[in-house]
Amino acid sequence: MQRQLALVIAAGLLVACRDSASPVAPVADVVTASADQGPPPEYQPIALQLPGDYTRGVAVAINNHGQVVAYTETVQDGLSESSRAFLWDDGTTQDLGTLGQAHTVPTDINDRGQVVGWSRDNGSTAHAFFWDQGTIQDLGEVVVYGGGQPVFNQVRINAPGQVLGNRPEGGAFLWDGGVTQSVSLAFGADLNDRGQVAGWVLYDSAGVRHRRAAVWDGGVVTELGTLGGADSWAWAISNSGWVVGGSFTLPNEFGVPELHAFRWRNGQIEDLGRSGETSSGRPEGWQAWLVNEPGQIAAKSFDVPFFWDGGVTQTIHCRCSSWYPMDMNVHGTIVGWGGWIWTDGVLHDLEGEVPHRAVAINEQGAVVGYQLTVPTVWLPVRH
Repeated sequence: MQRQLALVIAAGLLVACRDSASPVAPVADVVTASADQGPPPEYQPIALQLPGDYTRGVAVAINNHGQVVAYTETVQDGLSESSRAFLWDDGTTQDLGTLGQAHTVPTDINDRGQVVGWSRDNGSTAHAFFWDQGTIQDLGEVVVYGGGQPVFNQVRINAPGQVLGNRPEGGAFLWDGGVTQSVSLAFGADLNDRGQVAGWVLYDSAGVRHRRAAVWDGGVVTELGTLGGADSWAWAISNSGWVVGGSFTLPNEFGVPELHAFRWRNGQIEDLGRSGETSSGRPEGWQAWLVNEPGQIAAKSFDVPFFWDGGVTQTIHCRCSSWYPMDMNVHGTIVGWGGWIWTDGVLHDLEGEVPHRAVAINEQGAVVGYQLTVPTVWLPVRH
């Protein structure tokens, strides 16, 4: 990002605990949610039962079969003592086990039901894990970033079961069926189902370190260029080959470079222009954060989310406590950390009397996150 790489450890993002009724076991199958176009009039929240003595939790990912991965925490004097990962599947909860460390946090799940995440003790280096049909494997050390914005899927998995992470000493890795190979990027931000990795490389110019957006594909690195400025970086890649991110431009009429969102495919980088927002009378920078198969984009400036499609930029006026876009499905529906869902120009706010957070969405429109301290699935209800 233009200010800093603002990623945050998944554990510990929960709001302060308050007394609440015990969660009820889910009674609906999330796969039954309709995938029809158009915004649903409402969402039905389904609370996931917390296992054992755990007191708070977050649902972090959902696949297209309705399987949900979440983590729960035990808390002492406001601090997390331990956390465990679990899989919820049609009302059944399964603990995923540990690597022998106090904290185990899932970050992603594919349609095979394979789960990845990280595990560590307090103050220790995190290790990535891969879980499949009751077996958990240690994939070695993985970096877990801290910062000011929520990102849960710091270890990613694609449909074939390849796993992407970043090592603490620098550089990305790709794990595939027990074989780990280095990915020659300074940071691997996203992975598609073809095993292509988007991120960036680093280079020095006149003693200054710069970033350049790049894609790694089977050992070959392709730099994507910039929009005229010195730096660019990629945040996401779709299965259809779209890559999106941010880049600085040449100096504008005020004599300073601007930060613009870009879209790239097949060797061509596309400048998405100005966001339309201003700060102190000057254009406010923005960058593309998510992309789906048709090439639609979820983007963000410092404090405003956007939807871009076919050259048209729409501002998402979420009017919420957090504007941060978290996930987008193939239909262009976006979920935001502040508990909002945006589709076809219509905003649905999940916020109520208790804090809500939306983290991920599947192709059927089911959303996961938490409400108050309880992992939650929201099902779209259409009439």
